[in-house]
Amino acid sequence: MNEPVLAVDLGGTNVRCAVVDADGAVRHRRQRRTVPEHGVVPVPSTVIELVDEVRADERRAGGAQLRVAVVGL
Repeated sequence: MNEPVLAVDLGGTNVRCAVVDADGAVRHRRQRRTVPEHGVVPVPSTVIELVDEVRADERRAGGAQLRVAVVGL
């Protein structure tokens, strides 16, 4: 598979999202800090926002349409 992938890192202090090419180079990345006092409720919407942002970054750069290949939780 030579297409870039969209990677999401859902951590305890940050949510990170990146577009990574087949060689492992990060093409685009975004991140937001999580706020423990807010609990888990805002986390899914934060993930969706970051995914939308890096997909838009990739499109603006003339890159590929990104697809979800695997979701692991």
